Amino acid sequence: MYVKFYYGKEYSLIKNIEIPHPLTYIFDNRIAFLGYGLTPETVAPGQKYSITYYWRSLAPVKKKITPHLCT
Repeated sequence: MYVKFYYGKEYSLIKNIEIPHPLTYIFDNRIAFLGYGLTPETVAPGQKYSITYYWRSLAPVKKKITPHLCT
């Protein structure tokens, strides 16, 4: 699996993005998971695809955060 991280120093860089599959889940009142996008939208067995996750920091995060991939 190939993972890319995109970030910006200004909130204005992401405030107008339309999230294809919006969700809201707040982790420890510090990080919000806003949803995801899937390309292509329909995936056949064995077909390559891309998932984009949308997150927002709600407060300073002092711990190191590491993504965990589930298989």
